[in-house]
Amino acid sequence: MRDRFAELTRRSATISRRCCLTAIVLAVTVLSCVLPRLAAQSATHADPADHIRGVVINSVTHEPIGHALVLSPDNSFAAMTDARGRFEFTFTSTPPEQPTTFDTNSQQQFQALQKLQAFQNQPSNRPNALMARKVGFVNSDIPLDISDIKSTDQILTISLVPEAGIVGHVILPGSDGSDKMQVSLYRRN
Repeated sequence: MRDRFAELTRRSATISRRCCLTAIVLAVTVLSCVLPRLAAQSATHADPADHIRGVVINSVTHEPIGHALVLSPDNSFAAMTDARGRFEFTFTSTPPEQPTTFDTNSQQQFQALQKLQAFQNQPSNRPNALMARKVGFVNSDIPLDISDIKSTDQILTISLVPEAGIVGHVILPGSDGSDKMQVSLYRRN
């Protein structure tokens, strides 16, 4: 009976060692696959995103214009200004999808590396020009060119010209209202 108990104890110790060894090998394998991806993700998140920041102002009073629409000429990008006339566009680019399986084929690895390098060298998806619109202001058909802006710290200023309206009545003495009259308006700068 004692021999049987000793044999069972040895077997359980051997099985425990094998299970521990298998668990360690499995953990090392999983970590070696997961850690490079986690490092790549944290490096991606550490990179600053491409930003365009600015303010929309009244061209006459130089006061900020709240709740104005800032958009690209092709209408693919748009943002509303806050109460202080500020707006911001954030452009993030996503890298090409990495294969989930491990390839041992060096040609496929080389092609994947080339795709990643080509992605890193391409410009981000951002507009080349911006313009602003708001009710009560004249819509300008000439957008502000922002293709030269490289620094994300630079603040753009978009000016809007306020609309002006002249409203009134022309009353002629002794007229019954059927007389026609020509009115000319002049612009004063």
